[in-house]
Amino acid sequence: MFTKSFIPHKGYWSSPFSRWQGTLQNIHSIELGAATARRFLSLRGYTPEIFDGIVLGMTVGQKKVFHAAPWFCAQMGNDKIAGPLVSQACATSAACIYTAATRIETDAYKCILATSSDRCSN
Repeated sequence: MFTKSFIPHKGYWSSPFSRWQGTLQNIHSIELGAATARRFLSLRGYTPEIFDGIVLGMTVGQKKVFHAAPWFCAQMGNDKIAGPLVSQACATSAACIYTAATRIETDAYKCILATSSDRCSN
């Protein structure tokens, strides 16, 4: 089905699951997700400018969710991109990958960031 899209080797990461009721209870998941993305890219010698779009996944809405994708991008270091916020209970990450791949396949984007940032794990 998809012939143009792929996830490059070592082009993926996951932050550890943690209890949001503990030390992270006052941290917004978008702020944590953007900081994690920025750190991941830096460790591999990439800059956020490599992306021309984003698909952001979030299942549990939080304060400022209306501006979630552009806010995430600005904090990550690329305020020139935007994209949809995807929410699909129990399959948000899979829906993000599918949405991003579809946009690559249709030549809407060349290099898109598919990421999820949520407060679901306990």
